[in-house]
Amino acid sequence: MKDLVYLFAAYSVIWIGLFVYFLQLHTRLNALSRQVEELAETQHRGGES
Repeated sequence: MKDLVYLFAAYSVIWIGLFVYFLQLHTRLNALSRQVEELAETQHRGGES
């Protein structure tokens, strides 16, 4: 029975780690997407600042 507690703890740590990783990846992807949109808009305006 004690082994099941360790197994559950290990799975919990792995799932929490994956969740945090994917959350960070999502945040970075959104930031990159905004930067690409801004760059495209700047290019569309003819490169004016």
